[in-house]
Formats: sequence, C-alpha cells, structure tokens
Amino acid sequence: MKTTDELTHEISQSDNILDYFAENRSEMHLDSLPEYLDKWLKQKKCSNGSCG
Repeated sequence: MKTTDELTHEISQSDNILDYFAENRSEMHLDSLPEYLDKWLKQKKCSNGSCG
C-alpha cells in the first residue's frame, strides 16, 4: 500500500490524470459513505450503538 505522500508525489509528476487513476486504482478507497461506514463499524465490532 502506498502512503499519501507517495500518491501525492506521483500525481504531481503525472502528465495525465486518467493514467494516474488507472495505475493507482487499487490504492484508492472509493466506497460510498454508507459502504465505508459499514466496513468501519464492522472493523470496530460496533452494532446498535455499542462498540466492543
């Protein structure tokens, strides 16, 4: 997994933004907000307002 700094450097060096996205698609987390929250809650083992 690339760091934010690495991705920032690569995008600043890229001649074509579409190529950059194609090359780094696996590095990007493009879930919708509900999908992201669902994954986050599962990771934190949270449900019905209680985390454990």
